Amino acid sequence: MRKVINGKMYDTATAKKVARYAYSGTDEGRIYQKRTGEFFLYNEVLNGIYEYEIRPLSDAEAKEYCEEWLDGDEYEAVFGPVAE
Repeated sequence: MRKVINGKMYDTATAKKVARYAYSGTDEGRIYQKRTGEFFLYNEVLNGIYEYEIRPLSDAEAKEYCEEWLDGDEYEAVFGPVAE
């Protein structure tokens, strides 16, 4: 899916998927990282029909999602080493 938001292109086909999660029933979301380093959220929601959403994320928001859905090694692969 491609979407322009605030003059910037967000494309799930060219961005790197860094996390996937399910949050209710058949609803699921994915966190992507663009080549520029920016993160965005892609949601698929089934409310009788599928709805799709792309939303840019701040680095802090991306880290918050990834802390919840990635293990430590996966998190560090995206954001780098974390202090113990």
